[in-house]
Amino acid sequence: MNSLPHLFSLAWHQTGWLVAAALSSASLLLWLRLREAHRRLGDAQRIIASCNDAIVTKALDGTITSWNRGAERIFGYTAREMLGQPITRLFPADKAGEESRLIDEVSLGREVPNFEAVRLRRDGRPVQLSVSLSPLRDEKGQVIGATKIAQDISDRHALHQTLLAQEQAERTAAMRGQFLANMSHELRTPLNGVLGFTRLLLDSPLSPGQREQLGMVEQSARHLLRLLDDILQTSRLDRGALRIEPEPFDLHEVLRDLARSHERLCDAQGLSMTLTLDPELPRWVRGDPFRLRQALGHLLGNAVKFTPRGGVTLSARSGDGGVWIEVDDTGIGMSDDFLPHLFEPFSQGDSSATRSYGGSGLGANICKQLVDMMQGRIQVQSALGQGTSVRVWLPLPEVDRGSLRRRMLVADAQADYLDLLRLLLGLNEQDIVHVTDGLQAMSLVSDGQWALVLASDSLPGLRGPDLARRVRQTDQERASTPTPLIALARARQEPQAWRDAGADAVIEGTVKLQALLPALAGLGWPLAGQTSLA
Repeated sequence: MNSLPHLFSLAWHQTGWLVAAALSSASLLLWLRLREAHRRLGDAQRIIASCNDAIVTKALDGTITSWNRGAERIFGYTAREMLGQPITRLFPADKAGEESRLIDEVSLGREVPNFEAVRLRRDGRPVQLSVSLSPLRDEKGQVIGATKIAQDISDRHALHQTLLAQEQAERTAAMRGQFLANMSHELRTPLNGVLGFTRLLLDSPLSPGQREQLGMVEQSARHLLRLLDDILQTSRLDRGALRIEPEPFDLHEVLRDLARSHERLCDAQGLSMTLTLDPELPRWVRGDPFRLRQALGHLLGNAVKFTPRGGVTLSARSGDGGVWIEVDDTGIGMSDDFLPHLFEPFSQGDSSATRSYGGSGLGANICKQLVDMMQGRIQVQSALGQGTSVRVWLPLPEVDRGSLRRRMLVADAQADYLDLLRLLLGLNEQDIVHVTDGLQAMSLVSDGQWALVLASDSLPGLRGPDLARRVRQTDQERASTPTPLIALARARQEPQAWRDAGADAVIEGTVKLQALLPALAGLGWPLAGQTSLA
C-alpha cells in the first residue's frame, strides 16, 4: 500500500511531462505560424509600399485609411497628409458626385471594373488614371471599406489624344485638298475661257491701246492661274497626293528649255540669262522631268522676280554621285535672319518685298518639297544686296539613250485603230493612254507630261480645239518644249480652229493610217523597225 502513492506520483510526473511537451509543441507550431504570417504580412506591406501604382484603402464614409508610396508619387501628398482625409480631396469639383456611386457599389460587395478617371495632384494639375475598386472585408466577411488601385496613364492618354488629333488633322487635310481640287476645277474653267478669248482678241485687228489693255488682262489672268496652281500644288504635297514617276529623259534639253523660257522674262526686265552645262554632265538620265521642271521653274522664277538688275545664271555639273544644278542671281538677296524660314509656306523676306515684287511665298516651299520627294537636297547662300545662290543636288543616274520611252495620250471616242498603231510604232500597251472624255483628257494634260497628244474634236465635255489650247498653255506654264499635237478633225468646220489653237498637224475626216503615220513620222515617231523611237 505504501507503494501506491509512489505510483500516483510517478504517473503524475509522467503525465505532466507529456502535457508540457504537448503544450510546448503547440506553442512552437503557433509561433511558427505567426512568424510565417508576419513574414507574409511584411512582404505584402513591402510590395504595397514599393508599388508604383497608388494603392489606397478607405472606409465606407470615404475616409482614407492607408496610403502607399505610389500614391505619394502620383498625387504628391504624403501619407501623413492624407490619412484620415476624405478621398474626395483628390476629386475635381465637377466630379465629387462620383464618390457616392462608387461607395454604393462597394457597400453591396461588388467589384467596380476598371474605369478611367481624372483626379487632382497636390499642385492642382489633373492626372489621368486607370482605377479599379474592390470591397475591403473584416474577419467576419463584412464590408468595412474599399481598396483602390490607380495607375497613372497620363502619357498613354496624351498619346491617344495626339493620335486622335493627327487622324482629325489628316481628315481635315484630305477634305481641304478635295475642296481645293474642286475649286481649282471650278476656277480654271472660267480662267481658261478668259485666256482663250483674250488670245482670240489679241490675234484680231486692234488699236495699240486696246492691245495693251488686253495684254494686261492676259497677264493678270495668267498670274491668277499660276497662283491657283501654287496653292493646289501645296495642298497635293501636304497630303502626299503627288508621286515621283522616274523615266529616262534628256537632261540637257530640259535645262535648255528652262533657260530659253526664262530668257524671255529676263529680256523683258533688261536682265541677262546664262546657261552653263559642264562637258562631263550626262545627257540622258533617269528621273522625273516634270517634277524637275517644276522645282527649277520656281527657283528661276524667283531669281528673275527678285533681280532688278544684272542677271540670272543656270548651271549644272556632275558630282557626289548625282547632278548639281545651281541657280545664281544678282538680285536683292536675303538676310541671315530670314534664310532659316525661306522654305516655310507663305514666307517673304519682308513686307516691302511682298509689295514691290508680289508673289504668294509658296514657290520656295514647293521647290523644297519636290526636291525632298526626288531624294535630293538643297542649299542656299544669300546676302542682302548681293544676290542669292541656290544649289540642288539630285540622284539622276545616267542611262542608255536606247532605253527611253515615249508616252502618247489619245483622246478619241472612236479609237478603233489603237492596236494597229501600237504595232506599227512598236509601243507597249502602257505607252498609250486612251480616254474618251475631253475633261478627263485636260486633267491628264495638266497632271502629266506627254510625248504626243492625239486628239479628236468628237469628245464629250470639251471641244478639241479647247483641249489644244490647254496643251499649249500647259507647255508655257512648264516652260517646256511644245508638246507634239495631232488633231483629228472629223467635223468639217474644225480644221482651221485646230490650227488656230496650235495643232502641229491636222487630219481631216475619217482617221486613216496612211494619213496618220506620215504625220507621226514628221513629229519624230517613225515606224517600228525603221529607226529608234528615241
